[in-house]
Amino acid sequence: MIGLFTGMRINEICQLRIDDVYKDGKHYVFNIVESKDTQLKNNSSERIIPVHPILIKLGFHDYVKTIKELGKGRIFWELSKKRDGYSSKVSDWFNGKYLKSIGVHVPRKKVFHSFRHTMSGLLQKNGVRKEVIEGFLGHSHRSMSLDRYGDRFSTDVLWKEVINKISFDDVKWEDLKIDWRQRIQS
Repeated sequence: MIGLFTGMRINEICQLRIDDVYKDGKHYVFNIVESKDTQLKNNSSERIIPVHPILIKLGFHDYVKTIKELGKGRIFWELSKKRDGYSSKVSDWFNGKYLKSIGVHVPRKKVFHSFRHTMSGLLQKNGVRKEVIEGFLGHSHRSMSLDRYGDRFSTDVLWKEVINKISFDDVKWEDLKIDWRQRIQS
């Protein structure tokens, strides 16, 4: 769900730490940063992404709060770090077993990374400026003015120009709400 609503790379999601999710002004955010325990694809990957309100409604904030209370340091604490980060097992499972189980077959070339393509296309279709899309997805602008001298987009700008334009109207999101505390304890 995080991939669908953010277009984040799979390893960016899998390595999220509890401290990477917090309230910035009026909105919860994912803070995508490199640290001794996390790695990013490139310098442009460092960014702030507002947490979409659907994720909040589905209980994501409750989940983060619960695992913080349990003393966990990372959002997906059960994943172990490998040579390429935390995502290898998740990627193999998602791109193999999971997609096949829901009827998405490999010849169609759909993988977790397809969420990034979906997000880019959705934002373009909804008239979001190119440089905002690039900043949101963690891409270089290929512009001296923006890459070297520019700052990251503020949470308020991203909320107004991006988050408000991410919509999948035909999905009944309430059917996907999870009791995170019960799931963690089972």
